[in-house]
Amino acid sequence: QYDFSRPKKGFSIPLFEWFSSSMDEKFHHYLAPQRVAETGLLRPQTVTRELEKYERYKRNGRAHNVEKVWRLTSFMMWWEKYM
Repeated sequence: QYDFSRPKKGFSIPLFEWFSSSMDEKFHHYLAPQRVAETGLLRPQTVTRELEKYERYKRNGRAHNVEKVWRLTSFMMWWEKYM
């Protein structure tokens, strides 16, 4: 039974656990500097730095900035499909 009168409660999405090596391949594909440069909206060096930071933390078992890398990848996937 649900209590619909209680306040809203947030939850986190386990992005880090979802991202296997296959997602890492997508990250590298969509966040490649030449692809990012084509948008004219993002700085390839900054995106590369964020991807490297994600990889460094992942090697140490930490989920630092995976959300940022996922959002950048999602944007690039959208960009390639619609622009």
